Amino acid sequence: ARTRKEAEETERKEEERRRRVEEEQLTKEGVDQVQTHKKQAENAPAVSAESGAANGHDLHKTLDRLESVRSNSPSGSSTGDKERKKKKKKQEDVDEQGRPVLLKNCEIRGEPVEGGKMTAFAKRAKKIEIACTFQWYRVSNGAELAIAGADKASYVLSKSDVGLVLKVVGLPVVKETSQHGQPVTATISAPVAPSSGAEPATTNAAEVEV
Repeated sequence: ARTRKEAEETERKEEERRRRVEEEQLTKEGVDQVQTHKKQAENAPAVSAESGAANGHDLHKTLDRLESVRSNSPSGSSTGDKERKKKKKKQEDVDEQGRPVLLKNCEIRGEPVEGGKMTAFAKRAKKIEIACTFQWYRVSNGAELAIAGADKASYVLSKSDVGLVLKVVGLPVVKETSQHGQPVTATISAPVAPSSGAEPATTNAAEVEV
């Protein structure tokens, strides 16, 4: 295993050496072509358009080959790739208002029946201490109406909720810095059903499980 690893390392170094040599050759070739083009322009101002175009085409081909060699080089591309990935990840982590992702996978658990208790759950996206406030909404014909006093992780369904779909919005905040995170939402899968005579659930829980 050690011999194979050493062989692979040797092969990698040799490939890198070949790329460097090719890059140096192409760089020199490009410089020579530029100098040749300048000399022709100085010594023969009346050089034909066809000849000038040919020289320019050769130079572009050399530059394209040089760029290809550099982009395919492990040492040349890895740094750029890492920077691009890092920048992309940073952009994905915050929204237009600069709020980071603090919670994910928000869902509502419970039986959507009058008198039943629905509870919002979410997972922490980062290993930091956060607090979270909530607001429950009744959804009807695309309109969302905030339910007064329904600002805890759990909500006990009332007669007013029957036939409607409920939605919850969670607003996380970093405890240490008071920085607001991106809101998370969840909606129950079916409208609230009328009670079948079961005892109503007790009052709301204080916080979401995060």
